[in-house]
Formats: sequence, structure tokens, C-alpha cells
Amino acid sequence: MYHHLLRTPILAFVIALATLIGAARCSPLAPIAPDSDVADSKHNVTIIPSFNVTKFAAAAMVLSHRNYYKFYVAYDSSEAPVHCWAVGTTLGEDLSSLPQTMCGDAGNDDDGYDTGVSFQWVRKRDGSSALVVARQISDSVLDEAVYIVPRNDTPVLGQGKFRHQVYAGPENFTVKALRFQFY
Repeated sequence: MYHHLLRTPILAFVIALATLIGAARCSPLAPIAPDSDVADSKHNVTIIPSFNVTKFAAAAMVLSHRNYYKFYVAYDSSEAPVHCWAVGTTLGEDLSSLPQTMCGDAGNDDDGYDTGVSFQWVRKRDGSSALVVARQISDSVLDEAVYIVPRNDTPVLGQGKFRHQVYAGPENFTVKALRFQFY
């Protein structure tokens, strides 16, 4: 449905904006300046209230060539959180990149993928990673938040065949978010 919006150019664009947003002191829904690099005739980008991520956990499972990612995300206190989780394959017992994965309703972990929410884990060359959480509002509106995970928050534990990578950063955090409107 909206996979074309989350391909690499959009992801690179969003990750570049994460630095800009981190430095900006804007109120919720404040539009980004029209003369900035992020506003043009094909799309508009605005800062929206932060996404709240809770119970985040990720790890490579010892001796299994599998890894997992799981967390809850909420957009405001009046909405129920959405449960995001995935199991991936890794030959190096590490937290490898995970493609875009749909999230389910927190009350229904079966096939409740009607939330419009997805996530992906992107491992970067410098050893850091990015957790990208997206919420599709409509065919032309996408909310997206990028949480940069520093390299030291994903240590490698164990030795030899028990060597595996884990997420050791905060379990609960807020992520500044953007709304992309495509024209």
C-alpha cells in the first residue's frame, strides 16, 4: 500500500532531518520554514508530537542465527499503544537490518495488522543503528520518527559460539516525529 514511501531515499531524507529536528526548538505542529531544504512543491514536512516507545528490547539469540525486536509505541496518551515485534535472521549473531515490518494491535498479536504502523531497524556502517517508526495516515500523509541508537547501546556479549549482540540502551524513550504530506 505505501511501501513506495519508505524506500531508501525517503529513509535517508528522514535520518538527515533527525539531526535538524534535534537542534530545533519548535512547538508541536509548527511548520518547517518554507525556505528550508525540506519544503518544496511536492511535499511538506511538519514537526508533530513525539512518539512514545516503551518496553523496547532487541537481541540476537545465541546459537540460533535469529534476532528479535519488540516494543510498544503510542502517539498520545488517549490512544492504546501499538505492539511492534519481529524475528529476523542473522548469520553473525548480531542486530542486523530488518526490513519494514507491520505492527499489530496491542490487544491482538495474531494478525491484527490494521494499525497503519510499521517499523524497521537499519544498521549503519559506523556501527550505530536507526529505529524507524512510521504511521500511515492516508495515501498522501505519513508520520515518521527516527531514533538513532549509538553503537555503545548495542554491545556484543559472550565469546566464541556464545557471542551475540544485544540492545542495552533505554527501554522507554520518546522520539521526535515528522509528518510528510505528499502532493
